[in-house]
Amino acid sequence: MSSLLFWNCRGAKKKEASHYLRSVIKDNGVFFVGLLETKLACMDRNEVNRILGNKWNFFHVDARGKFGGILALWKNGISLFDVLTSSNQCIIGKLTDVKGIAWTIAIIYGSKTVRERRDLWDLIEWFTTADEPCIIGGDFNCILSNYDKKGGKKSLFSKGSQHMMEFLNKNDFHDIGLRGPKFTWCNNKEGIARIWERLDRIFLNSKALDLIPFIVINHLDLASDHCPISLNILNSQVFYHNSIKFENVWKIARSLKILFFWSKRKLLDLNVLKKELHEDILALQVEESESGLSPDKLAVLIMKIKKLDSILVNDQDEIHSIFEDFFQSKWKFKNCSLEGWPMEQCFKKLNVEQQNLLMAEFSKNELVAILEKMENNKSPGNDGVNAFFFKSYWNIYHIEVWKAVKSFFDLRSLPEDWRETLVILIPKENGQGLGIKLAPNIPKFRICYMPMM
Repeated sequence: MSSLLFWNCRGAKKKEASHYLRSVIKDNGVFFVGLLETKLACMDRNEVNRILGNKWNFFHVDARGKFGGILALWKNGISLFDVLTSSNQCIIGKLTDVKGIAWTIAIIYGSKTVRERRDLWDLIEWFTTADEPCIIGGDFNCILSNYDKKGGKKSLFSKGSQHMMEFLNKNDFHDIGLRGPKFTWCNNKEGIARIWERLDRIFLNSKALDLIPFIVINHLDLASDHCPISLNILNSQVFYHNSIKFENVWKIARSLKILFFWSKRKLLDLNVLKKELHEDILALQVEESESGLSPDKLAVLIMKIKKLDSILVNDQDEIHSIFEDFFQSKWKFKNCSLEGWPMEQCFKKLNVEQQNLLMAEFSKNELVAILEKMENNKSPGNDGVNAFFFKSYWNIYHIEVWKAVKSFFDLRSLPEDWRETLVILIPKENGQGLGIKLAPNIPKFRICYMPMM
């Protein structure tokens, strides 16, 4: 994780904002987030858990009524953020990254009035210095030139723009360019009433520029009426770890023909589709900001954004919450009646011998008996290791397997990867005769759920 993210979400309590934020954080490797205009009068641990989960620390500047609100979020174990000062326009603090480098970070939500923004420049100037790497980012509510606006009345070089430019020059802050749509805010109107402006920015001082070898500022897909902006501050490398892979065909050569039906070329890569959808939306937004879109293309853009709203949820807390809400709603109005049910005294009870059998410790012989009864291709993991593998090489791995199973019973704790599920999409045209029930909501695929052990 190597990026900072700033976004005017226009209400952090919206479920759509939470889903979108999780997706952006995952796709861009974000470890520090500055959320603006949260519209929350107070923020507690439970609210943060709902938005991002329990692995994030936070500091919140409360909104005034239904306006404003600034939230700083940083990932546990990766970064540390010490707040120096805060106001209704900013949060300023020291961010220490995984490399031990301390950055002065200012999350900005600039006022719409020139006088109050002048107070903001004075506050930032007081807590920043040219000797330390500084990054300021957020919604400045101010444009610097006519090039930062499209549509509406022509903008003049106002006092607000002049004060902001003077502050940037005096304190050695630089605008290093961007990648993505030129404008970051849109009033979401149509025709000649549509206005685009570049209100959201990230500025760095010279000390920060010296520390970052590869500078990347991204303007992401437009969300709410602002688009998030991110900055990669670490030169991170991805390390790939080799792992054991096992296929039944290594033991049964004749089964090689079956691989044709499992060809990766026949399977749909959902991540690739999602990436292509992001790229299509980004291209349309860039085209609209530069030359405008025809009504047909605008309709295509709206359709693609709506399609992108269907976000895959993989956070355990979020999955738990979705299931809980579903079943609470499903059974909310049901009343259970016990009329006609047998009385408690009629229930059969276990005898002493049966109770002792249930209380006895799980033995290795029981494990072997269970393994022998399992189907060969039962419960394969991502590495393909299934019951057939353990049966074939039990004489080699029986000690390690027994230690793992016994550890579960002794510690009453199950490793996270034991609870994963492998979902496999099989194209219908190549899946005939496999005996897998057709999923009703996926017309082109058969779907197979395999709980992993």
